[in-house]
Amino acid sequence: MVFAYLSSSNGVLSVSPQGEVKNSPNRDSWEVVNVHFLQNGKVALKTAHGQFLSDQQGRIAVAPHLNEWEQWILEDKGNGQAAFRSWRGQYLSLDNGQCKTTPHCDAWERFNVEFKKIYLRGHHGHHVTSDPNGIVQGTPNRNVWEQYTPVLSQGKIALRDHHGKFLSASNNGTFTTAPHLNEWERFQPIQRGDQVAFRTHHGQQICQQPQGHLLGSPNLDAWELFHVSH
Repeated sequence: MVFAYLSSSNGVLSVSPQGEVKNSPNRDSWEVVNVHFLQNGKVALKTAHGQFLSDQQGRIAVAPHLNEWEQWILEDKGNGQAAFRSWRGQYLSLDNGQCKTTPHCDAWERFNVEFKKIYLRGHHGHHVTSDPNGIVQGTPNRNVWEQYTPVLSQGKIALRDHHGKFLSASNNGTFTTAPHLNEWERFQPIQRGDQVAFRTHHGQQICQQPQGHLLGSPNLDAWELFHVSH
């Protein structure tokens, strides 16, 4: 899961504990959406109250389960914006305070995806960290060097560190940081329960070794899964 605010020209998407979906001027807990990247390439939008945003035949509601109605196609519109297309081919829209679906994709259907900073903790308890020289490893600490800002890029996620560089996967399975954002810096998140794997451009998953070192791995098991928190 990756935590974000979804804002449009009409405000920020907000969901109350009772399941009312509308826009809001705030950026508080009710406005936080957990974006789950599913294995089928779609996403689910989980609210702060543990339910999923659902297109129920044109009515936007929330549901406790994750089925077809709760899955969305994320269309990357560039510049950190995205549109969300439902199973019916309709777009999520914030229109004059109401959340609904519409067949077109204009300004009200384009959301600024404002990701919150996150920490990545591996199976062995180490947080991913990167230093100013580009050394990426694991640490028991949880401070600013362990914070990453997700960036939406071509439908995938880049991870910008505290020093302004991006986590980068080389073709030999090692990791460093880079000042640019190209294909080696883009990762495909894969949701597994409450944990996330990150697939590199080279088709491997980020794997954290028991000592905290990061390597690319073709597997997707416990060592390739990370707890994401903010």
